Amino acid sequence: MKGALKVLAELIADGVIEDYAIGGAMGATFYLEPVVTMDLDVFVLFKDNDSLLPLQPIYDVLKKRGYYPDAHMPECINIGGVPVQFLPVYNKLLEDALAYARSFDYDGIGARC
Repeated sequence: MKGALKVLAELIADGVIEDYAIGGAMGATFYLEPVVTMDLDVFVLFKDNDSLLPLQPIYDVLKKRGYYPDAHMPECINIGGVPVQFLPVYNKLLEDALAYARSFDYDGIGARC
């Protein structure tokens, strides 16, 4: 997961996404006992993207960096062995989740959940 978190930080630094928050079972592990989960769900916010394909800029940048869809979970991009599913922030609940996401340290890398 450390590699995936580094890539998320790069996506912010490069202006591809404005912000992110980890959700789903992986996000819950920052608050609860660890559980087995297969993917990393990441809610992403874009500065100005009213496209019908809002995730395309992420996929384009990641493909150029050598990251491709996961063989077993094609809705995810495999980053450092972790299937990462990007989900756009599309309603007020997710906007609030992102706005109030807590920052955590994961093995020396920042993570927002």
